[in-house]
Amino acid sequence: MNGKNNASSGDSGPSRDKSSIIILIISTSLVILILSGILFYRDELFVITDKIRDWITFNLNWYYVFFSLLCVCSCIYLHFGRYKDIRIGGKNARPKYTDFSWYSMLFACGQGVGLIFWCLNSDNKCTTHG
Repeated sequence: MNGKNNASSGDSGPSRDKSSIIILIISTSLVILILSGILFYRDELFVITDKIRDWITFNLNWYYVFFSLLCVCSCIYLHFGRYKDIRIGGKNARPKYTDFSWYSMLFACGQGVGLIFWCLNSDNKCTTHG
């Protein structure tokens, strides 16, 4: 390379380093702010999140159901529609994982999400009702 930025080499240099540092500082500050709010204002946060959850459940329930249905219908259309034969990666590309591997990963992710949700939720129920 002759020192010039090449289209294939990507954007590198001082401006990218500066923006990365700014993003790091902002995201770290937000995480620290949120965590300190959770640690120091636990009871107030519980009341606020409970009100937000109740409002979303009462006012946006059908929007959630409609959006979920829209996502499922979009996936069905993409699977059975005219775009079903598009191969990402080119004509000779082959998948890295088998179908069984994908279904196993999806199952494991679903189990992990459920485990984390119920572990956190059970602690919350025990401390507020007992």
